[in-house]
Amino acid sequence: TGATGATGPTGPQGVQGVAGEIGPTGPTGPTGPAGTSAAASFGSFYNDGTEAVDDASLPMSATNASSNMTITLGTGVVTLQNAGTYQVNYGVYTASGATAGDSVALYRNGALVPGTERTIENNTATNANAVITASAGDTLNVQVLSSGSVTFNDDQGVSAYLTIIQIA
Repeated sequence: TGATGATGPTGPQGVQGVAGEIGPTGPTGPTGPAGTSAAASFGSFYNDGTEAVDDASLPMSATNASSNMTITLGTGVVTLQNAGTYQVNYGVYTASGATAGDSVALYRNGALVPGTERTIENNTATNANAVITASAGDTLNVQVLSSGSVTFNDDQGVSAYLTIIQIA
């Protein structure tokens, strides 16, 4: 018997075979812990008429939309249902009656929110905004700080507004 010859070249790959059966489904894993969620909180409130205010909360006569907050329209006091961080904006148009030292400010739970007090003048628009942290049940309102009756009105249909959006 003679010596073994050299190995020849590899032939082409054959056709792939048929896939096998799918195995049974494994057991369902345990249920995870309950998640937490809070519904969004927002509100847009305004006064669409003439309003005379003498050192008091500025009433809001209407609401555009709100969720998870309520307002007492006659007083303009908004009660927040969710704890969190809020972006708050307000604006007024003073028509007459403002005197030196009269101002308007955002109040939380009956106390001035620092940085939101603005001097008001006759025939002038005034606005401010703030980011605040609030607890569920806290109240917000626009307060007029005046020595006498100040009239708010605007020929465009809105004399005051208050918008509140929960951002965290």
